[in-house]
Amino acid sequence: MLIGGRVATLLLLVFLTIFNTSQSETIEVGSTGSSSKRRASVETLKAFSEAWNRHDIQGLMSFMSHKNDVQFHAVAGEDMMGTSYVGYEEIKRGFRLTFETFPDAQWLYPIYFISEDGKQGVTESTFVGSKLNNDGTRTRFEARMVDILTFDRDGKILVKNAYRKNTIGKSMTLTE
Repeated sequence: MLIGGRVATLLLLVFLTIFNTSQSETIEVGSTGSSSKRRASVETLKAFSEAWNRHDIQGLMSFMSHKNDVQFHAVAGEDMMGTSYVGYEEIKRGFRLTFETFPDAQWLYPIYFISEDGKQGVTESTFVGSKLNNDGTRTRFEARMVDILTFDRDGKILVKNAYRKNTIGKSMTLTE
């Protein structure tokens, strides 16, 4: 049985097998004669990651679909999918909570993949951040993680599904 970070590793291997790893190609998707096309590119994934590292809620939300079924599945939570946020405003709340929980969060050393059909993208990175504990210490986390993104017909993110290795945080004394 696979548990914890092994699931993310397995998922990454599956996606690496079926994904085109071209770093510069932009994919247009749409049926022949269709006027609606999805544009998904590595540059889009890079810009989305940069907004995360700036803690830019407005910037992040500009990448998200406005459809009612837009979803963000966080890395942690009581449910099988982690805590799920459904709907534009709920996702905004979930993103804010991430930055409140980890005020120094950064996603480093990213690798980007786009599926050949342009419907999905993957960002693999190293999450680093510290969480304030009730006793005034911080617990520092550093772990590899994967975001699996599904795009809508307008090229906006319809589903953000985050997976992170389950590492043990290191406690440190808060010096602020």
